Amino acid sequence: EHRHDDEACGVAAAGETRDFENFYEPWGRWFHNRCFPRRGGGMFCYFLDITDRKRAEEALGASEERYRSLVETTSDLIWEVDAEGRYTFLSRKCEEMCGYPAERLLGRTPLDLLPDDCADELRRRVEAVIVDRQPFAALEVPLVHPDGRQRIIEVSGVPIFAADGRFQG
Repeated sequence: EHRHDDEACGVAAAGETRDFENFYEPWGRWFHNRCFPRRGGGMFCYFLDITDRKRAEEALGASEERYRSLVETTSDLIWEVDAEGRYTFLSRKCEEMCGYPAERLLGRTPLDLLPDDCADELRRRVEAVIVDRQPFAALEVPLVHPDGRQRIIEVSGVPIFAADGRFQG
């Protein structure tokens, strides 16, 4: 049990449990604090050291920022699809390279952008990539631009699988 100033948590006055996180300078550690009122007055508090979690969150945030910066400044179009092949992410280069704003393509599949006579071939190639579980590179794909013209784009990708082996995108 750790006695704590009632006003610091505001628990006794409010009569309810409070959770908060604090950095304790003397120890250089982060703690999750839970304080709750006791019958008959006062309160009870416990502290859980969450320093490792906080450091991991900071590292993840920095990593996400580096990734975002890389993706948004590259001259290539970066894309992700889900297990059904629907776009879940397209970088800013989408409109410049494909003629479509990224928002318009989210939820659609690459097959939606192909000439009708090419969709089956691409579907077979993608299925082979999933079966082989290997990255693919420099796959030439004809794309129907919004103005009706066809453009040939070069596509590379890495299939992603869950721990249980299921294809995820």
